[in-house]
Amino acid sequence: EANYDGAVGLTAKFTIDPDKVPIFLDIMSENIAFTRREAGMLQYELTPDYLQPNVFFLLEKFKSRDALLAHVKSRHYANCQRRFNEDMGEHPKVQICFYRVDPVQPKPKHVEAAAAARHEEAEAQDHLQDGGPTKKAKVTAGPVDC
Repeated sequence: EANYDGAVGLTAKFTIDPDKVPIFLDIMSENIAFTRREAGMLQYELTPDYLQPNVFFLLEKFKSRDALLAHVKSRHYANCQRRFNEDMGEHPKVQICFYRVDPVQPKPKHVEAAAAARHEEAEAQDHLQDGGPTKKAKVTAGPVDC
């Protein structure tokens, strides 16, 4: 939206050749250290996929589109791109989602209904038993496209 001047987010899903994961992590560690010093950066975290050890998600939030553009034009971003090509032999496969950081908030009536429900603490924690979901919760995992 052309008139939106608030914070923006970007999530990048990287699928890495399993043999190149250590190189990728070194490149990203360097990039993260420099990016976190940018004035317009709000969040910059690389996190591994739950099931696939060669898939990573880069979670980025910047104060504005201009701050994101300044990041993409930075010397350390260019160095990261160069290292992908030189150290890994190619840029990793990546899928990108770009969005406004403008979260949907629950309506007051829904907040009140949730507060009135007074779920039992044990019932609310059932999904954590035995390290995973119980039969009550249905969780699906697999490739997700943005």
